[in-house]
Amino acid sequence: MNPLIVLYYHRILPFKGYDIDISTFKWQLSYVSNRFDIVGVEELKSVLGGKRLERPSVLLTFDDGFADNFVYAYPILKKYNAKAVIFPATSKIRDNENVKDTLEDYWNGKVELKNLFIPDKRETALYDSLRGDYHEFLSWKELDIMKKSGIFEIGSHGHLHSKIFSDDNVHDFYHKDANVHWSFLYANNNNLNIGSPVFNMKSSLASKKFMPGDDFKRYTKDVFNEIYNKTQNYNKTKTKVLTEIKKYKNRGVFESDNDFKNRIFDELALSKRLIKEHLNTDTDLLSWPWGEYSKESIEVAKKAGFRYCFSTKKDFVGSKTDRCKIGRIHASDNIKRFKKRIFIYSHFTLSKIYNRFHI
Repeated sequence: MNPLIVLYYHRILPFKGYDIDISTFKWQLSYVSNRFDIVGVEELKSVLGGKRLERPSVLLTFDDGFADNFVYAYPILKKYNAKAVIFPATSKIRDNENVKDTLEDYWNGKVELKNLFIPDKRETALYDSLRGDYHEFLSWKELDIMKKSGIFEIGSHGHLHSKIFSDDNVHDFYHKDANVHWSFLYANNNNLNIGSPVFNMKSSLASKKFMPGDDFKRYTKDVFNEIYNKTQNYNKTKTKVLTEIKKYKNRGVFESDNDFKNRIFDELALSKRLIKEHLNTDTDLLSWPWGEYSKESIEVAKKAGFRYCFSTKKDFVGSKTDRCKIGRIHASDNIKRFKKRIFIYSHFTLSKIYNRFHI
């Protein structure tokens, strides 16, 4: 049997940095196209339905909906006549009708390379979007152009693409020296007070929401700041406060099962509706943010009309693949690692053995 591998990307950058740069992306497409057929969603659906592929195949996917996908990835894919799927988080997509110049415009002499959109040198786009700054993301008009080209098919990455507090276990406190996930801003209702408790977090589509009580948040903030003002040492303060709060049991409440399911349904339905309104596409494709899902969220996704849901679990696609847990392979910017992953997951037996010991 010939395998189908789904690769996933986020950003294509005009410089070497925190994700795939243009030259590496071109090399990857050349490498893949010489060894595989680069296919679209229909081939994926056929494989899930039991079809045997004539050649080893790859499906390319892009998460989040970054502007560089239009400016740089889109022209390169056109050059290779390669199809792809893009999963935008719909709350990030701009209404601006201005369309950015692309790499193709540069190739045709219409614009200088230096005048193309340049992403920020630091990866803060998702955090910035929580503050209303969407300049790093696509517009609906750009997505429409990508769709109408026949190169890109449109899926959903949900609406919010943020994490929530998923339990009452405090593992840190908000501070400049703490390693706090960017979506803490969303999970904590835009409150960034020093000493605020940091709970475990999961995707808003994967878990019931834990809502900390105001009394507990004030308590941890006061205790943290009192100790820190004496020690001026974040690590010592964190250790002492974690010990101190063990006696505090009533930390907040969880949303009910019905509220959890209704919240997920509302988010997925909103994303689906926005894609339909702006792109005239009734998509049945969903990429789970961070690859996180639950039994309940899968049930709700099906109810919302999503039949094919993609995860980040490393695996190939076959007829026995769960349609709501489709595995994908991250396209590493490290060439050796990229080759290794492609080789492993293009062999059924080898990939199963590898997964047994590495996942």
